[in-house]
Amino acid sequence: MFILYDLVFILLFVVWLPFYGFRALFRKKYQGGLLQRFGIFPRQLDEKLRLGVDVWLHAVSVGEVLAARPILERLRKEFPSLKIAVSTITRTGNDVADSLAGDDDVVVYLPLDISFIIKRVLNRFRPKVFLMMETELWPNLIYALSKFRIPVCLLNARISSRSFRGYKKIRFIIKGVLRRIDLLAMQTQKDAQRVVALGAPPDRVKVTGNTKFDLAGLEKVSQQEQRRLRDSLGLNEEDKLFACGSTHRGEEEILLAVYKDLIAQYPDLRLLIAPRHLERTGAIEKLIDEFNFSSVRSSRLSGGRIAAGRIIILDKIGVLRSLYSIATLVFVGGSLIPHGGQSVIEPAAFAKPVIFGPYMFNFQEAVDGLLEEKAAIMVQGQNQLLSVCREVLSSPEKRASLGQKAKDVVEKLSGATEKNMELIRDLLFRVGYAMI
Repeated sequence: MFILYDLVFILLFVVWLPFYGFRALFRKKYQGGLLQRFGIFPRQLDEKLRLGVDVWLHAVSVGEVLAARPILERLRKEFPSLKIAVSTITRTGNDVADSLAGDDDVVVYLPLDISFIIKRVLNRFRPKVFLMMETELWPNLIYALSKFRIPVCLLNARISSRSFRGYKKIRFIIKGVLRRIDLLAMQTQKDAQRVVALGAPPDRVKVTGNTKFDLAGLEKVSQQEQRRLRDSLGLNEEDKLFACGSTHRGEEEILLAVYKDLIAQYPDLRLLIAPRHLERTGAIEKLIDEFNFSSVRSSRLSGGRIAAGRIIILDKIGVLRSLYSIATLVFVGGSLIPHGGQSVIEPAAFAKPVIFGPYMFNFQEAVDGLLEEKAAIMVQGQNQLLSVCREVLSSPEKRASLGQKAKDVVEKLSGATEKNMELIRDLLFRVGYAMI
């Protein structure tokens, strides 16, 4: 089966190569990532890997890296001599992982899941424990780790209803992969039931919650920093900020139409659009022009008050969370179209009124918790979004009430990091790390 899997993976890679690979060969910023996917690391990384690593943690992209942040900080605090490698798939995830890494940590791109590449990389890394964030199932990698008797732990894992339907179609493959994982720490009871239905041994499945709720305790933005952030966006004390985070194609048109109506009533309202994929920045600029607004990329702001009706496009990675702290109200993207939404936890943790569309199935636990406590507002489309924004903007009391309730929900659902750490400690002790 693994030979067939290799052949299919190689075939998909050959198809993918013209769209990404050739660009990577000629553009410096992509070259390192491409070589690392073949298990070829630059000299400075290779030197750090000379004695191997203790823990290899894999996180696909930005969201998974952030979910891993509380765990990484606890690992460094409890095991200061631990050598950690963090792998990602996306460039943005790699950038964020690099910003969170310690001096001795290794940050790399995950090698292609082809057996001979994986074996060579494992011989180089020689990890004592392998941790995966959320639901990353790479058959060859997991099989090789199992063969080398390296404990594998799936952390903060979730399986959406859509993913569950897809996994069931290939259960004959997924079952074999899940049975080679030593521990599966799922976010909710429903996630646990789904992974068991897919073939995971029930005695290895635990429910530990979502570590992203613990980010609230790590995210502190002082008043001085908030003033600096407002200045960086050209906002004065009277300006209100409508922050639209992680937006997707098809949502900006709705948000711009809503903003066009809002600014007539609230001329001091400024709009920040933070696209989920930065490569769409140019397309969003053209769309803003069609609405007869002007725009400016956040990276090009150079001081001075931003003009009314001039829309800010966030084109920097890793700063949206902090910017939520200065928002008057927040819209969470990926929710007005059937994408499944983006994380509501960050703005809620900053006690901001949070609005989202009906498609939030990827963050069901957080959404259910917020809606149950009337700590956030779900809208069905453009008209309702406009109505809700008017209501929230017109009432400071409602904004404060929604924000405080949202923060209370986040704090109530925190604690997953410690539950995950209990599992990780057991794994480290099992491999004898405590005796080193």
